[in-house]
Amino acid sequence: IVAFAHKVGLRPLKTFTIGFDRQNWDESADAQVVAEHLQTDHHLLILREQDLSKNLPETVLTLVKHFDEPFGDSSSLPTYHVSKLAKEHVTVILSGDGGDELFAGYTTFQGIKFAEQYRRLPKWMSRMLLPRFVHGMAKWLPIRQRYQALRTAKVLYDSSLPFETMYFNKTAMCG
Repeated sequence: IVAFAHKVGLRPLKTFTIGFDRQNWDESADAQVVAEHLQTDHHLLILREQDLSKNLPETVLTLVKHFDEPFGDSSSLPTYHVSKLAKEHVTVILSGDGGDELFAGYTTFQGIKFAEQYRRLPKWMSRMLLPRFVHGMAKWLPIRQRYQALRTAKVLYDSSLPFETMYFNKTAMCG
């Protein structure tokens, strides 16, 4: 969105992003590269896990009030905080939300592609042998690798299921 706005000559552009103190959550360096390339007035808010936890009850109550319906997407938390940051500088914003859906960036989409290939294996191998082998080997691994092996066994098992069941297993909060 920023690139298109820049291309049509909108200046100065203000951009906003959230950073996290957890490396595997943080995409703020990528946002910074784009902001520098397009010469935007870039604003960054670093959310620390400790602060998020401390303010979680108040934030959730605010979100529930605004959504006015059940909403189970945890991305609403950083969206709320980046919106608060933007409100300090502008009145209206355009969101870049949706890129992961459009470009199949979520592991759910990658899992669907994997499952399509996995289902080509003979059923005796895909339903029984591989998931059970990986699950059985997990108990012999150190705890960190054990967790990954158990996740892998679940992915292998779920990949052999019909699409609807596989998707439900992946996205359900409880099962």
